[in-house]
Amino acid sequence: MTLLTVDNLEVDVAGRPILRGVGFTLTRGETLGIIGRSGSGKSMTALALMRLLPQDGQARGRIVFDGTDLLSLDEAAMCGIRGRRIGVVFQEPQSALNPLMTIGAQVAEGIRQHADVTRREAASLAAETLARAGLDPARVSPDRFPHELSGGQRQRVAIAMTVAMRPDIIIADEPTTALDVTTQARILDLLRTILRDDGPALLLISHDLGVVATMADRIAVMDEGRIVETGPTRGFAGRAHAPQVRTLIAAATLSREIAAPVPPLPEHTPAEHPPLLAAEAVSRRFGLPRAHPLAWRQYRRAVDQVSLSVQAGESVALIGESGSGKTTLASLMLGLQTPDAGRIAYRGQDIAGAGRDVLRRMRADVQAVFQDPYSSLDPRRKAGWIIAEPLHLAGPIAADERDERVAEALREVGLSPDDANKYPHAFSGGQRQRIAMARALVTRPRLVVLDEAVSSLDVVAQARILDLLARLRADHGLAYLFITHDLRVAKAIARRVAVMHDGRIVEEGMTAEVLTDPQHPYTRALLASQPDFSAFAA
Repeated sequence: MTLLTVDNLEVDVAGRPILRGVGFTLTRGETLGIIGRSGSGKSMTALALMRLLPQDGQARGRIVFDGTDLLSLDEAAMCGIRGRRIGVVFQEPQSALNPLMTIGAQVAEGIRQHADVTRREAASLAAETLARAGLDPARVSPDRFPHELSGGQRQRVAIAMTVAMRPDIIIADEPTTALDVTTQARILDLLRTILRDDGPALLLISHDLGVVATMADRIAVMDEGRIVETGPTRGFAGRAHAPQVRTLIAAATLSREIAAPVPPLPEHTPAEHPPLLAAEAVSRRFGLPRAHPLAWRQYRRAVDQVSLSVQAGESVALIGESGSGKTTLASLMLGLQTPDAGRIAYRGQDIAGAGRDVLRRMRADVQAVFQDPYSSLDPRRKAGWIIAEPLHLAGPIAADERDERVAEALREVGLSPDDANKYPHAFSGGQRQRIAMARALVTRPRLVVLDEAVSSLDVVAQARILDLLARLRADHGLAYLFITHDLRVAKAIARRVAVMHDGRIVEEGMTAEVLTDPQHPYTRALLASQPDFSAFAA
């Protein structure tokens, strides 16, 4: 039975065309995956279906749900459909949850909006729904607040809010973006359970081809506001003809055409030279909230006796799931935090006792690129100022030399010197990450620490950034410490890999060996959680 028919859907925002002639159907119990790079129109399609377009947005065409054209309904009628018959899971659960309300109250609020129940009944149903979403009340009470939960737990709350009324259609817009592979696998398993038990249709929107390949019955590929190809998931890769689809497939698998392997370079300096940067048996713990004011404070050890080094010209990947201690270890190695035990050594010298000159050289030699370029770039400053800032921190510099170094850094990352006069909001996500890379390169460093630097980008932008990193390493002999939860990315960028779990490095070795013949059970679990492309490519 066809639940939803979208016919010739067109959307303009502020007079600019966003969607053009979009059409597809969705039957009860079916999963349709919509894929495409950022800006292709995927999320705008979801907003149009929910009648949640921006204030200056206009939609034309037909969106027929269960025999009714949603575009013909007034807002009151749509309020009776949103949440009750069509539910949506958004990409970032933190922005979808009210930080001032408990998770139980937020789920109960939606239930009371659509069902004739008492406050107590709604609270009971909310607790049942949270438990059904995998949040055992014995471990995660409905009285907890969103900030007390992990990213995966917050996404489970968002899913619970969506499925509480057992809707006919669930729209999941990038539900696993930026989650580590094991958490992603658990969220996908939860969605499969809901589909099996409740039988809704699922519209799964993602730029992650692996996620769609494991979940969808059919695939539709979007590019520049249009659906350019559609068909059954099984064997889709072999049938695809549109060039945009071939580009997506190449980027998703990081094939040679998109992200060539790093060229052979000397991976280690001679043995008599110390590592460029090293953590030597470092530990770091953090205090946990007290159960009550007079209780003893408990501590959690985020990093536990970890040793890791990076040689000049070497690429090392540090992989593990969220909460494993990767980012804390990176902060320690960058000198942003002080270890409770052990030491951080720059060229063999403990930075804790180093003088100002040594620290200044380290700050020029060791730069960082973080996960979200938008939050790490000052929105009130132009790109040129942002890129030049490390130069001023390193010491006095003439204006002409500063401007030339900024222009050179922009050219290195594939942007134009004219882009120095633009603000961050004027760039795409991939371009903003290139600005962050330019900022890291402007001091001409020896080592760049990249903390989940491509996890929030679509697969095409990911591949281009990885290609850029490979070229920069070939041209300048850069060393990388690449922190990621994506084993596919680690394999593309690093010759050596370290696997971190529960604050410790549990396995370390050459990337090809570790990822093909893992010795530790945790590494094997990470590999088992990777999306399976077999049906897609069959």
